[in-house]
Amino acid sequence: MEFLQLIPQQQLSSEQNALLSLLTNEESSSEEGNHLPIYRFVQEPTHLQELLSCDRTKFCIWRDNQTIIVVELFYPRSINLPSTSWEITQSYRHGTRFLAIVGLNETAMAETATFVLSLQHSEPDLWSFDFDLDSVREDQLNRFLDANPQCVWEFRYQTWTVEQSIRLATRPGPLKIQLYTPSTNYGGFSFTDGGTAFVDALQQRTSSFESLCLHFNRRNSFTNENYVRLLQLEHAVEKLELYMFRPDPLLPFRAQVHCLNYRIDDYEIEKTHFETLPIVAKELTLSIHITSTENWSDSIVTFLDRVAQLGHFEHLRLAIDLWHKVDYTQVGWIAAAIVRVLKNNPNLVSLDLSENRYPLDYTPYLILLFRVMEGHPNLRTFRLNSEEMKVIHFAALKRLLFRNRKLTVVNRWDERVTDGTTIDQIYTLNRFYHGSKDLLVQHGCSTCRSRLTGTILMESATANFQRTALLLSDHADVLCELVNGSEDDALSPHDPRSIINPTPLKKKKLSPNSDVSCARRFVAPCGR
Repeated sequence: MEFLQLIPQQQLSSEQNALLSLLTNEESSSEEGNHLPIYRFVQEPTHLQELLSCDRTKFCIWRDNQTIIVVELFYPRSINLPSTSWEITQSYRHGTRFLAIVGLNETAMAETATFVLSLQHSEPDLWSFDFDLDSVREDQLNRFLDANPQCVWEFRYQTWTVEQSIRLATRPGPLKIQLYTPSTNYGGFSFTDGGTAFVDALQQRTSSFESLCLHFNRRNSFTNENYVRLLQLEHAVEKLELYMFRPDPLLPFRAQVHCLNYRIDDYEIEKTHFETLPIVAKELTLSIHITSTENWSDSIVTFLDRVAQLGHFEHLRLAIDLWHKVDYTQVGWIAAAIVRVLKNNPNLVSLDLSENRYPLDYTPYLILLFRVMEGHPNLRTFRLNSEEMKVIHFAALKRLLFRNRKLTVVNRWDERVTDGTTIDQIYTLNRFYHGSKDLLVQHGCSTCRSRLTGTILMESATANFQRTALLLSDHADVLCELVNGSEDDALSPHDPRSIINPTPLKKKKLSPNSDVSCARRFVAPCGR
Protein backbone atom coordinates (compact mmCIF):
# COMPACT_ATOMS: atom_id res chain seq x y z
CA MET A 1 0.00 0.00 0.00
CA GLU A 2 1.35 3.41 -0.97
CA PHE A 3 1.50 6.01 1.78
CA LEU A 4 3.69 8.66 0.10
CA GLN A 5 3.34 10.52 -3.19
CA LEU A 6 6.12 12.68 -4.64
CA ILE A 7 5.20 16.32 -5.27
CA PRO A 8 6.77 17.48 -8.58
CA GLN A 9 8.95 20.54 -8.14
CA GLN A 10 6.89 22.61 -10.60
CA GLN A 11 3.78 21.97 -8.49
CA LEU A 12 5.23 23.20 -5.21
CA SER A 13 3.24 25.96 -3.52
CA SER A 14 4.80 29.14 -2.22
CA GLU A 15 4.42 27.84 1.38
CA GLN A 16 6.23 24.61 0.50
CA ASN A 17 9.02 26.46 -1.29
CA ALA A 18 9.38 28.82 1.65
CA LEU A 19 9.92 25.98 4.12
CA LEU A 20 12.19 24.03 1.77
CA SER A 21 14.37 27.09 1.35
CA LEU A 22 15.21 26.84 5.05
CA LEU A 23 16.91 23.47 4.42
CA THR A 24 20.18 22.71 2.68
CA ASN A 25 21.51 19.30 1.69
CA GLU A 26 25.32 19.23 1.84
CA GLU A 27 25.51 16.11 -0.34
CA SER A 28 23.24 17.29 -3.16
CA SER A 29 24.68 17.66 -6.66
CA SER A 30 24.53 20.87 -8.68
CA GLU A 31 21.97 19.29 -11.02
CA GLU A 32 19.65 18.42 -8.10
CA GLY A 33 19.93 21.79 -6.43
CA ASN A 34 19.64 22.19 -2.68
CA HIS A 35 16.01 21.13 -2.43
CA LEU A 36 15.22 17.74 -0.96
CA PRO A 37 12.46 15.64 -2.55
CA ILE A 38 9.15 16.37 -0.85
CA TYR A 39 6.20 14.00 -0.54
CA ARG A 40 2.63 14.17 0.70
CA PHE A 41 0.63 11.47 2.46
CA VAL A 42 -1.75 9.58 0.21
CA GLN A 43 -3.23 8.28 3.45
CA GLU A 44 -2.08 9.02 6.97
CA PRO A 45 0.08 6.24 8.46
CA THR A 46 -0.42 4.66 11.87
CA HIS A 47 2.95 2.85 11.99
CA LEU A 48 6.44 4.34 11.85
CA GLN A 49 7.52 2.04 9.00
CA GLU A 50 4.69 3.44 6.87
CA LEU A 51 6.12 6.94 7.30
CA LEU A 52 9.57 5.62 6.31
CA SER A 53 8.28 3.70 3.27
CA CYS A 54 10.07 6.01 0.81
CA ASP A 55 12.97 4.39 -1.11
CA ARG A 56 15.19 7.41 -0.39
CA THR A 57 17.37 7.92 2.67
CA LYS A 58 16.76 11.70 2.82
CA PHE A 59 13.41 13.28 2.05
CA CYS A 60 10.66 15.56 3.35
CA ILE A 61 6.94 15.06 3.94
CA TRP A 62 4.45 17.90 3.67
CA ARG A 63 1.50 18.04 6.05
CA ASP A 64 -1.64 20.08 5.53
CA ASN A 65 -1.00 22.09 8.72
CA GLN A 66 1.86 23.91 6.93
CA THR A 67 4.69 21.86 8.44
CA ILE A 68 7.37 19.61 6.97
CA ILE A 69 8.72 16.37 8.41
CA VAL A 70 12.40 16.03 7.49
CA VAL A 71 13.71 12.45 7.46
CA GLU A 72 17.36 11.34 7.32
CA LEU A 73 17.86 7.61 7.88
CA PHE A 74 21.62 7.26 8.30
CA TYR A 75 24.47 8.79 10.27
CA PRO A 76 26.23 11.19 9.77
CA ARG A 77 23.70 13.89 9.12
CA SER A 78 24.07 16.08 6.05
CA ILE A 79 20.91 18.21 6.17
CA ASN A 80 21.31 21.66 7.69
CA LEU A 81 18.22 22.69 9.64
CA PRO A 82 16.99 26.13 10.70
CA SER A 83 17.41 27.02 14.37
CA THR A 84 13.64 27.07 14.83
CA SER A 85 13.21 23.41 13.86
CA TRP A 86 12.38 20.67 16.35
CA GLU A 87 14.79 17.75 16.15
CA ILE A 88 13.84 14.15 16.97
CA THR A 89 16.32 11.26 17.09
CA GLN A 90 15.45 7.58 17.16
CA SER A 91 18.21 5.22 18.31
CA TYR A 92 17.39 1.58 17.70
CA ARG A 93 19.17 -1.76 17.42
CA HIS A 94 20.47 -1.26 13.88
CA GLY A 95 21.36 2.43 13.90
CA THR A 96 19.99 5.94 14.23
CA ARG A 97 17.27 7.86 12.40
CA PHE A 98 17.02 11.63 12.39
CA LEU A 99 13.73 13.48 12.01
CA ALA A 100 12.89 17.14 12.31
CA ILE A 101 9.77 19.27 12.30
CA VAL A 102 10.01 22.52 10.34
CA GLY A 103 7.25 25.09 10.37
CA LEU A 104 6.40 28.71 11.00
CA ASN A 105 3.76 28.08 13.68
CA GLU A 106 4.70 26.40 16.97
CA THR A 107 1.18 25.10 17.55
CA ALA A 108 1.24 23.29 14.20
CA MET A 109 4.76 21.99 14.88
CA ALA A 110 3.56 20.55 18.22
CA GLU A 111 0.72 18.79 16.42
CA THR A 112 3.10 17.24 13.86
CA ALA A 113 5.65 16.24 16.50
CA THR A 114 2.89 14.50 18.47
CA PHE A 115 1.77 12.71 15.31
CA VAL A 116 5.31 11.43 14.56
CA LEU A 117 6.08 10.34 18.13
CA SER A 118 2.72 8.56 18.42
CA LEU A 119 3.26 6.28 15.42
CA GLN A 120 3.30 2.63 16.43
CA HIS A 121 6.52 0.61 16.35
CA SER A 122 7.58 -2.56 18.09
CA GLU A 123 11.28 -2.01 18.80
CA PRO A 124 12.39 -1.08 22.34
CA ASP A 125 14.24 1.99 21.10
CA LEU A 126 15.27 5.36 22.51
CA TRP A 127 13.71 8.64 21.39
CA SER A 128 15.32 12.00 22.01
CA PHE A 129 13.84 15.41 21.18
CA ASP A 130 15.03 18.96 21.69
CA PHE A 131 11.77 20.86 22.16
CA ASP A 132 10.65 21.90 25.63
CA LEU A 133 7.71 20.24 27.39
CA ASP A 134 5.96 23.61 27.58
CA SER A 135 5.75 23.53 23.77
CA VAL A 136 3.23 20.66 23.81
CA ARG A 137 -0.11 20.40 25.56
CA GLU A 138 -0.56 17.85 28.34
CA ASP A 139 -2.91 15.73 26.20
CA GLN A 140 -0.29 15.69 23.40
CA LEU A 141 2.45 14.61 25.81
CA ASN A 142 0.25 11.83 27.21
CA ARG A 143 -0.66 10.71 23.70
CA PHE A 144 2.89 10.00 22.53
CA LEU A 145 4.12 8.70 25.90
CA ASP A 146 1.23 6.20 25.96
CA ALA A 147 1.57 5.15 22.31
CA ASN A 148 4.77 3.11 22.72
CA PRO A 149 5.31 2.14 26.37
CA GLN A 150 8.36 0.02 25.44
CA CYS A 151 10.32 3.13 24.39
CA VAL A 152 12.83 5.08 26.44
CA TRP A 153 12.36 8.86 26.28
CA GLU A 154 15.57 10.84 26.58
CA PHE A 155 15.67 14.42 27.82
CA ARG A 156 19.01 16.06 27.06
CA TYR A 157 18.13 19.64 26.13
CA GLN A 158 15.36 20.51 28.57
CA THR A 159 15.25 22.25 31.92
CA TRP A 160 12.38 20.94 34.01
CA THR A 161 10.45 23.35 36.18
CA VAL A 162 8.91 22.24 39.47
CA GLU A 163 5.56 21.73 37.73
CA GLN A 164 7.09 19.65 34.93
CA SER A 165 9.05 17.51 37.41
CA ILE A 166 5.86 16.70 39.32
CA ARG A 167 3.99 16.09 36.07
CA LEU A 168 6.47 13.43 34.92
CA ALA A 169 7.21 11.86 38.31
CA THR A 170 3.54 11.31 39.19
CA ARG A 171 2.37 10.23 35.75
CA PRO A 172 0.46 6.92 36.05
CA GLY A 173 1.31 3.93 33.92
CA PRO A 174 4.65 2.65 32.62
CA LEU A 175 7.28 5.26 31.78
CA LYS A 176 10.95 4.95 30.90
CA ILE A 177 13.00 8.14 30.88
CA GLN A 178 16.68 8.98 30.52
CA LEU A 179 18.16 12.25 31.74
CA TYR A 180 21.40 13.21 29.99
CA THR A 181 24.18 15.75 30.36
CA PRO A 182 27.16 15.83 27.94
CA SER A 183 30.85 15.60 28.75
CA THR A 184 31.17 19.38 28.44
CA ASN A 185 30.51 21.69 31.36
CA TYR A 186 27.59 23.34 29.59
CA GLY A 187 24.26 22.21 28.19
CA GLY A 188 22.28 19.07 28.81
CA PHE A 189 19.37 18.30 31.06
CA SER A 190 18.78 20.20 34.29
CA PHE A 191 16.24 20.94 37.03
CA THR A 192 15.37 24.45 38.13
CA ASP A 193 15.35 23.23 41.75
CA GLY A 194 18.12 20.61 41.68
CA GLY A 195 15.59 17.76 41.54
CA THR A 196 13.81 18.43 44.84
CA ALA A 197 10.27 18.36 43.42
CA PHE A 198 11.03 15.29 41.31
CA VAL A 199 12.28 13.25 44.29
CA ASP A 200 9.41 14.48 46.49
CA ALA A 201 6.89 13.40 43.86
CA LEU A 202 8.51 9.98 43.41
CA GLN A 203 8.30 9.48 47.16
CA GLN A 204 4.52 9.96 47.03
CA ARG A 205 3.91 7.40 44.27
CA THR A 206 1.72 4.41 45.12
CA SER A 207 3.21 2.35 42.27
CA SER A 208 6.81 2.04 41.07
CA PHE A 209 8.20 4.34 38.39
CA GLU A 210 9.17 1.84 35.69
CA SER A 211 12.64 2.94 34.55
CA LEU A 212 14.90 5.90 35.33
CA CYS A 213 18.30 6.31 33.66
CA LEU A 214 20.72 9.02 34.79
CA HIS A 215 23.45 9.52 32.20
CA PHE A 216 25.37 12.41 33.71
CA ASN A 217 28.97 13.04 32.71
CA ARG A 218 30.68 16.07 34.24
CA ARG A 219 27.64 17.48 35.99
CA ASN A 220 24.99 15.87 38.18
CA SER A 221 21.61 17.51 37.60
CA PHE A 222 20.58 16.56 41.14
CA THR A 223 22.07 18.23 44.16
CA ASN A 224 24.08 15.79 46.28
CA GLU A 225 21.33 15.80 48.90
CA ASN A 226 18.60 15.00 46.36
CA TYR A 227 20.73 12.35 44.69
CA VAL A 228 21.19 10.55 48.02
CA ARG A 229 17.46 10.89 48.74
CA LEU A 230 16.65 9.40 45.33
CA LEU A 231 18.76 6.31 45.98
CA GLN A 232 17.24 5.86 49.43
CA LEU A 233 13.62 5.80 48.23
CA GLU A 234 11.95 2.49 49.03
CA HIS A 235 10.74 0.74 45.88
CA ALA A 236 9.75 4.00 44.17
CA VAL A 237 11.67 3.04 41.01
CA GLU A 238 11.52 -0.42 39.40
CA LYS A 239 14.68 -0.12 37.27
CA LEU A 240 17.56 2.30 37.85
CA GLU A 241 20.41 2.91 35.40
CA LEU A 242 23.39 5.04 36.38
CA TYR A 243 26.17 6.28 34.11
CA MET A 244 27.20 9.35 35.92
CA PHE A 245 29.38 11.62 37.97
CA ARG A 246 28.54 10.77 41.59
CA PRO A 247 29.59 11.62 45.17
CA ASP A 248 29.51 8.02 46.51
CA PRO A 249 30.26 5.15 44.07
CA LEU A 250 28.94 2.43 46.42
CA LEU A 251 25.61 4.06 47.28
CA PRO A 252 23.75 2.79 44.14
CA PHE A 253 24.26 -0.84 45.23
CA ARG A 254 22.07 -0.09 48.25
CA ALA A 255 19.25 1.38 46.13
CA GLN A 256 15.83 -0.17 46.86
CA VAL A 257 15.16 -1.20 43.25
CA HIS A 258 14.38 -4.48 41.53
CA CYS A 259 16.80 -3.88 38.65
CA LEU A 260 20.10 -1.96 38.77
CA ASN A 261 22.26 -1.14 35.76
CA TYR A 262 25.45 0.56 36.92
CA ARG A 263 28.80 1.58 35.45
CA ILE A 264 31.80 2.09 37.73
CA ASP A 265 35.55 2.71 37.37
CA ASP A 266 37.98 0.44 39.21
CA TYR A 267 39.86 3.37 40.74
CA GLU A 268 36.68 4.35 42.63
CA ILE A 269 36.58 1.12 44.61
CA GLU A 270 38.76 -1.18 46.69
CA LYS A 271 38.23 -4.92 46.75
CA THR A 272 37.39 -4.74 50.45
CA HIS A 273 34.42 -2.47 49.65
CA PHE A 274 32.42 -5.40 48.28
CA GLU A 275 33.03 -7.81 51.16
CA THR A 276 30.05 -6.67 53.24
CA LEU A 277 28.26 -4.48 50.70
CA PRO A 278 24.45 -4.86 50.70
CA ILE A 279 23.14 -5.26 47.13
CA VAL A 280 19.34 -5.06 47.02
CA ALA A 281 18.55 -5.52 43.31
CA LYS A 282 17.66 -8.99 42.03
CA GLU A 283 18.51 -8.04 38.46
CA LEU A 284 22.02 -6.58 38.26
CA THR A 285 24.11 -5.27 35.39
CA LEU A 286 27.59 -4.08 36.37
CA SER A 287 30.01 -2.52 33.89
CA ILE A 288 33.52 -2.08 35.29
CA HIS A 289 36.07 0.09 33.52
CA ILE A 290 39.54 -1.27 34.30
CA THR A 291 42.44 1.19 34.40
CA SER A 292 44.97 -0.72 36.51
CA THR A 293 47.29 -3.31 34.96
CA GLU A 294 48.34 -5.21 38.08
CA ASN A 295 45.89 -7.38 40.02
CA TRP A 296 43.12 -5.84 37.93
CA SER A 297 40.81 -8.80 38.62
CA ASP A 298 40.79 -8.41 42.41
CA SER A 299 37.79 -6.10 42.66
CA ILE A 300 35.84 -8.16 40.09
CA VAL A 301 36.44 -11.43 41.94
CA THR A 302 35.47 -9.84 45.27
CA PHE A 303 32.29 -8.45 43.71
CA LEU A 304 31.35 -11.86 42.27
CA ASP A 305 32.04 -13.55 45.59
CA ARG A 306 29.66 -11.08 47.23
CA VAL A 307 27.02 -11.96 44.60
CA ALA A 308 27.58 -15.64 45.41
CA GLN A 309 27.33 -14.97 49.14
CA LEU A 310 24.04 -13.04 48.86
CA GLY A 311 22.50 -15.65 46.56
CA HIS A 312 19.25 -13.82 45.67
CA PHE A 313 19.97 -12.79 42.08
CA GLU A 314 17.74 -13.63 39.11
CA HIS A 315 19.56 -11.87 36.27
CA LEU A 316 23.27 -11.01 36.19
CA ARG A 317 25.21 -9.22 33.48
CA LEU A 318 28.91 -8.46 33.90
CA ALA A 319 30.73 -6.26 31.39
CA ILE A 320 34.48 -5.66 31.79
CA ASP A 321 36.00 -2.78 29.86
CA LEU A 322 39.79 -2.91 29.57
CA TRP A 323 42.36 -2.30 26.85
CA HIS A 324 45.65 -3.65 28.14
CA LYS A 325 47.14 -7.11 27.66
CA VAL A 326 45.35 -9.75 29.69
CA ASP A 327 46.94 -12.23 32.08
CA TYR A 328 44.72 -15.29 31.64
CA THR A 329 45.52 -16.51 35.12
CA GLN A 330 43.40 -13.59 36.34
CA VAL A 331 40.64 -14.40 33.82
CA GLY A 332 40.66 -17.90 35.32
CA TRP A 333 40.10 -16.42 38.77
CA ILE A 334 37.09 -14.53 37.41
CA ALA A 335 35.74 -17.71 35.77
CA ALA A 336 36.10 -19.58 39.07
CA ALA A 337 34.18 -16.79 40.82
CA ILE A 338 31.41 -17.08 38.19
CA VAL A 339 31.21 -20.80 39.00
CA ARG A 340 30.61 -19.88 42.65
CA VAL A 341 27.89 -17.44 41.55
CA LEU A 342 26.12 -20.19 39.59
CA LYS A 343 26.32 -22.67 42.45
CA ASN A 344 24.99 -20.25 45.06
CA ASN A 345 22.24 -18.47 43.10
CA PRO A 346 19.62 -21.16 42.37
CA ASN A 347 17.07 -18.58 41.17
CA LEU A 348 19.39 -17.19 38.50
CA VAL A 349 17.47 -17.11 35.19
CA SER A 350 20.00 -15.42 32.91
CA LEU A 351 23.76 -14.86 32.88
CA ASP A 352 25.31 -12.44 30.39
CA LEU A 353 29.09 -12.36 29.81
CA SER A 354 28.92 -11.17 26.20
CA GLU A 355 29.87 -7.51 26.55
CA ASN A 356 33.61 -7.46 27.18
CA ARG A 357 36.32 -5.47 25.47
CA TYR A 358 38.91 -7.42 23.51
CA PRO A 359 41.20 -9.09 24.55
CA LEU A 360 39.13 -10.45 27.47
CA ASP A 361 37.80 -13.86 26.44
CA TYR A 362 36.08 -16.56 28.51
CA THR A 363 36.39 -19.23 25.80
CA PRO A 364 39.23 -21.17 27.56
CA TYR A 365 36.87 -21.62 30.53
CA LEU A 366 33.61 -22.38 28.72
CA ILE A 367 33.84 -26.13 29.34
CA LEU A 368 34.08 -25.44 33.08
CA LEU A 369 31.12 -23.04 32.97
CA PHE A 370 29.03 -25.41 30.83
CA ARG A 371 29.64 -28.25 33.27
CA VAL A 372 28.34 -26.22 36.22
CA MET A 373 25.26 -25.10 34.25
CA GLU A 374 24.22 -28.70 33.57
CA GLY A 375 22.52 -29.04 36.93
CA HIS A 376 21.32 -25.47 37.44
CA PRO A 377 17.58 -25.56 38.29
CA ASN A 378 16.42 -22.24 36.81
CA LEU A 379 19.00 -20.94 34.33
CA ARG A 380 17.26 -20.28 31.01
CA THR A 381 19.65 -18.04 29.05
CA PHE A 382 23.44 -17.84 28.88
CA ARG A 383 24.74 -15.03 26.68
CA LEU A 384 28.38 -15.10 25.60
CA ASN A 385 30.82 -14.02 22.92
CA SER A 386 30.99 -17.17 20.77
CA GLU A 387 33.40 -15.98 18.07
CA GLU A 388 36.37 -18.00 19.41
CA MET A 389 34.51 -21.25 20.07
CA LYS A 390 36.17 -24.41 18.68
CA VAL A 391 35.00 -27.98 18.08
CA ILE A 392 35.73 -28.96 21.67
CA HIS A 393 33.49 -26.16 22.96
CA PHE A 394 30.61 -27.18 20.68
CA ALA A 395 30.97 -30.74 21.98
CA ALA A 396 30.66 -29.42 25.54
CA LEU A 397 27.66 -27.33 24.48
CA LYS A 398 25.91 -30.45 23.11
CA ARG A 399 26.43 -32.20 26.43
CA LEU A 400 25.08 -29.16 28.29
CA LEU A 401 21.91 -28.94 26.17
CA PHE A 402 21.24 -32.65 26.60
CA ARG A 403 21.57 -32.36 30.39
CA ASN A 404 19.80 -29.02 30.85
CA ARG A 405 16.99 -28.95 28.31
CA LYS A 406 15.61 -25.65 29.61
CA LEU A 407 18.73 -23.66 28.71
CA THR A 408 19.41 -21.64 25.56
CA VAL A 409 22.90 -20.32 24.78
CA VAL A 410 22.99 -17.18 22.64
CA ASN A 411 25.56 -14.71 21.35
CA ARG A 412 25.64 -10.95 21.88
CA TRP A 413 23.04 -10.48 19.10
CA ASP A 414 20.65 -12.92 20.79
CA GLU A 415 21.20 -15.54 18.08
CA ARG A 416 21.35 -19.14 19.24
CA VAL A 417 24.90 -20.51 19.38
CA THR A 418 24.96 -23.60 17.15
CA ASP A 419 27.14 -25.73 14.91
CA GLY A 420 24.41 -25.59 12.25
CA THR A 421 23.56 -29.31 12.47
CA THR A 422 23.48 -31.43 15.62
CA ILE A 423 22.91 -28.58 18.06
CA ASP A 424 19.92 -27.36 16.04
CA GLN A 425 18.45 -30.85 16.33
CA ILE A 426 19.01 -30.81 20.09
CA TYR A 427 17.21 -27.48 20.38
CA THR A 428 14.28 -28.93 18.39
CA LEU A 429 14.15 -31.95 20.69
CA ASN A 430 14.32 -29.68 23.74
CA ARG A 431 11.44 -27.63 22.38
CA PHE A 432 9.43 -30.84 22.13
CA TYR A 433 10.43 -31.57 25.73
CA HIS A 434 9.14 -28.17 26.88
CA GLY A 435 5.88 -28.64 24.99
CA SER A 436 5.34 -32.02 26.58
CA LYS A 437 5.89 -30.58 30.05
CA ASP A 438 3.56 -27.65 29.26
CA LEU A 439 0.70 -30.05 28.52
CA LEU A 440 0.65 -30.93 32.21
CA VAL A 441 0.20 -27.27 33.14
CA GLN A 442 -2.02 -25.98 30.33
CA HIS A 443 -4.22 -29.07 29.89
CA GLY A 444 -4.40 -30.69 33.32
CA CYS A 445 -7.54 -32.76 32.69
CA SER A 446 -6.78 -36.29 31.50
CA THR A 447 -9.39 -36.13 28.68
CA CYS A 448 -7.75 -33.10 27.05
CA ARG A 449 -4.25 -34.52 27.47
CA SER A 450 -5.38 -37.86 26.08
CA ARG A 451 -6.58 -36.24 22.84
CA LEU A 452 -3.50 -34.03 22.55
CA THR A 453 -1.04 -36.80 23.36
CA GLY A 454 -2.65 -39.13 20.83
CA THR A 455 -2.44 -36.48 18.11
CA ILE A 456 1.20 -35.71 18.90
CA LEU A 457 2.12 -39.39 18.88
CA MET A 458 0.52 -39.88 15.46
CA GLU A 459 1.78 -36.68 13.83
CA SER A 460 5.22 -36.02 15.30
CA ALA A 461 6.59 -38.62 17.68
CA THR A 462 5.84 -41.90 15.89
CA ALA A 463 9.03 -41.97 13.82
CA ASN A 464 11.23 -40.50 16.53
CA PHE A 465 12.14 -42.70 19.48
CA GLN A 466 13.45 -39.80 21.59
CA ARG A 467 10.26 -37.79 21.18
CA THR A 468 8.09 -40.83 21.90
CA ALA A 469 10.07 -41.64 25.04
CA LEU A 470 9.91 -38.03 26.29
CA LEU A 471 6.18 -37.78 25.68
CA LEU A 472 5.23 -41.08 27.28
CA SER A 473 7.50 -40.56 30.29
CA ASP A 474 5.65 -37.28 31.02
CA HIS A 475 2.18 -38.72 30.39
CA ALA A 476 2.28 -42.34 31.56
CA ASP A 477 -1.29 -42.05 32.89
CA VAL A 478 -2.49 -41.06 29.43
CA LEU A 479 -0.66 -44.05 27.94
CA CYS A 480 -2.64 -46.33 30.27
CA GLU A 481 -5.88 -44.73 29.10
CA LEU A 482 -4.92 -45.14 25.45
CA VAL A 483 -4.11 -48.82 26.01
CA ASN A 484 -7.08 -49.73 28.19
CA GLY A 485 -9.65 -47.48 26.54
CA SER A 486 -12.00 -45.09 28.31
CA GLU A 487 -14.16 -46.21 31.21
CA ASP A 488 -17.27 -46.31 29.02
CA ASP A 489 -15.59 -48.50 26.40
CA ALA A 490 -14.37 -50.91 29.08
CA LEU A 491 -17.90 -51.37 30.45
CA SER A 492 -19.74 -51.63 27.08
CA PRO A 493 -20.35 -55.13 25.61
CA HIS A 494 -18.00 -56.17 22.84
CA ASP A 495 -19.49 -56.60 19.36
CA PRO A 496 -17.53 -59.21 17.35
CA ARG A 497 -18.88 -57.80 14.07
CA SER A 498 -16.85 -54.65 14.60
CA ILE A 499 -13.71 -56.62 13.71
CA ILE A 500 -15.18 -57.71 10.37
CA ASN A 501 -17.02 -54.50 9.51
CA PRO A 502 -15.27 -51.67 11.34
CA THR A 503 -17.02 -48.31 11.39
CA PRO A 504 -15.08 -45.84 9.21
CA LEU A 505 -13.71 -42.79 10.98
CA LYS A 506 -15.14 -39.45 9.90
CA LYS A 507 -12.75 -36.58 9.48
CA LYS A 508 -13.82 -33.53 11.36
CA LYS A 509 -12.83 -29.99 10.36
CA LEU A 510 -10.72 -28.46 13.11
CA SER A 511 -11.16 -24.97 14.42
CA PRO A 512 -7.94 -22.94 14.91
CA ASN A 513 -8.45 -23.06 18.69
CA SER A 514 -9.26 -26.76 19.00
CA ASP A 515 -7.09 -28.99 21.21
CA VAL A 516 -5.81 -30.93 18.21
CA SER A 517 -4.95 -27.72 16.33
CA CYS A 518 -2.98 -26.63 19.39
CA ALA A 519 -1.18 -29.96 19.33
CA ARG A 520 -0.23 -29.50 15.69
CA ARG A 521 1.20 -26.08 16.43
CA PHE A 522 3.14 -27.65 19.30
CA VAL A 523 4.72 -30.30 17.05
CA ALA A 524 5.59 -27.84 14.26
CA PRO A 525 9.31 -27.66 13.41
CA CYS A 526 11.31 -25.32 15.55
CA GLY A 527 12.75 -22.31 13.69
CA ARG A 528 16.13 -20.88 14.45
